[in-house]
Amino acid sequence: MSAHILFIPIGGTDDGSNSLGPIYGGATIGQGWTLNYEMYFYMIAALSFIFGGRKWVATITFITLVILIPLFLFEIPEQYLQYGFTMDSAYLSMVTHPIIFEFIAGAALGLLYPLLSDRLNIFSLILSFFGVVIFIYNALTHTWPGHGVLGYGLTSFLLVLSVIQLERAGYVIKSRVLLYLGGVSYSVYLLHMNIKNIFIKLFKHSGVDMGEYGLILMFFSILTTMIVAHYTHKYIEISFTRYLKNKWVLFKTVRANQI
Repeated sequence: MSAHILFIPIGGTDDGSNSLGPIYGGATIGQGWTLNYEMYFYMIAALSFIFGGRKWVATITFITLVILIPLFLFEIPEQYLQYGFTMDSAYLSMVTHPIIFEFIAGAALGLLYPLLSDRLNIFSLILSFFGVVIFIYNALTHTWPGHGVLGYGLTSFLLVLSVIQLERAGYVIKSRVLLYLGGVSYSVYLLHMNIKNIFIKLFKHSGVDMGEYGLILMFFSILTTMIVAHYTHKYIEISFTRYLKNKWVLFKTVRANQI
């Protein structure tokens, strides 16, 4: 349990795919294995603040070196881009997995955003159209499936690049539905697997044929996920976070006055 709380991969000695990268044993809570990578990236990014304005350069440099060094020290395993290295330490296996380049790609897009043209010329229009089409094509055909830079990571990068280029040029999404879905997306991400698994257990316990009632299972899973995500987003992501921020500001103000 302590490994999950500290966002450390649990590893695994079995020969199944669950012990391989990028999951490295998975996690007790659904997609918790993805949070392990997320917290590692946040930790490095937070430590990089000591470099001031060069914090993102420091973050990208450190993470890249951690991934590249094993490539020079050890023999590159088969299907490296998919599974990475399998070391004695599950945590070392995780931090050297090339899937972390997706976080670097996200940081790079953030740095690139101010440099993008604020006018939508023919080149940027073609680029945006190409990125959206490639993402949709891959989602439908699974031409580049799976996790990693050569899987959904590549097409997701192109999609985000396309969207921020359009946004930079003034084409801002004004759909309330899409903005709402974007707002609750993190709660959906954290909840959807667990809620789906709950319904799977309920269906199996009731003796329901999963193959025959798969669409009903999907309907209830999506509906319940959206309802729960709405309230966790509203009361935890927004209200509780605002409460903590206000308390922190008050604490700093009181402490400053005491000094």
